[in-house]
Amino acid sequence: MTDFSHLKRLDDGPAKVEKARNAVNQLKQLVEPHQDIKREQDEIKKRQEEAAKKLRKNKAVRQKLESIKDKYMALISSIDPQGRKFELERIMYELFDLFDLDPKASFKNLGEQLDGAFPLDGTEYLFEAKWHKELFNKASLAAFTDKVEQN
Repeated sequence: MTDFSHLKRLDDGPAKVEKARNAVNQLKQLVEPHQDIKREQDEIKKRQEEAAKKLRKNKAVRQKLESIKDKYMALISSIDPQGRKFELERIMYELFDLFDLDPKASFKNLGEQLDGAFPLDGTEYLFEAKWHKELFNKASLAAFTDKVEQN
């Protein structure tokens, strides 16, 4: 309260205004430390809740990553090349989805099968899931680069 003009018209108005102003200032001095403590406690509580939420999310992310890793490790022993390719596509989709990359599932474009896509910073990225037993050599990589550049 800062306006005490209503007290001015009373008997001994200026003295009552001064007394009221002093009383409010004293009250502020008593209340402000409590308000500061309350504000600080609220901020601490908010930071703790955010940290707990982040920890729960991180735990969920770690669990999901572990699940994706288990699926991938199961692919290593798979003897079904066709099934392995489709499972690898699903794993990639799950991984992109986990990190909020808004993935699109496989689709056909101009007669070619694309394993998926995702947008990032205004650019649409296509991905191709390939499974090779051996390391990818430079010639194969160059051929793949040419294929991408033609599209």
